[in-house]
Amino acid sequence: MTNRLAPVLAAGGLAAATTAVVRRMERDYDTVDDLRPSTVAAMYGTYAIHSAAVTWAATRRIWPISAPPVPAIAVGSALTAAGTLVSLAGMGAFDSAAQLTGTESGSLHVSGIYRYTRNPQYLGISAALAGLAIATRSAYAALLAVGVTVTYRRWIPVEERHLSRMFGDTYARYTDRTHRWLGTSRA
Repeated sequence: MTNRLAPVLAAGGLAAATTAVVRRMERDYDTVDDLRPSTVAAMYGTYAIHSAAVTWAATRRIWPISAPPVPAIAVGSALTAAGTLVSLAGMGAFDSAAQLTGTESGSLHVSGIYRYTRNPQYLGISAALAGLAIATRSAYAALLAVGVTVTYRRWIPVEERHLSRMFGDTYARYTDRTHRWLGTSRA
């Protein structure tokens, strides 16, 4: 296997594993309306693998992009910092780790950062990963960041169906006034 092919195969394996975990999460929500602890463990394991892969790609500048380093570092660092803050603001709204992870239903969050985006954690993580890819000028890190965002786009409608079942009209009114991401389609 050549050095150029290894990242492609690794990304494919990561995509397959992530798809399996998302399907498992979907089955949990469709059958028990919460995520089972074993599913949450698989979900966070996948998060850890994605984080490690992006960090590896970024620090080693896998598939380097020729761009001026100073502007790339400045823009990428700002995007990473902003994304991290948005994600942390979303996480901070939850009353417990069980609610944050989806193993326990809680209340519907509609204030704070949730006034501007229904998915601050996903938005923030996507932005932070894109920022890291930009700052390190790694096309492979960018590819992995896109993969994470595509996964979130697949997962969010599943989560929204669950929230609709849990919160009914209250959730419908919330989705009518609050964007899914930020300044993009509400649906």
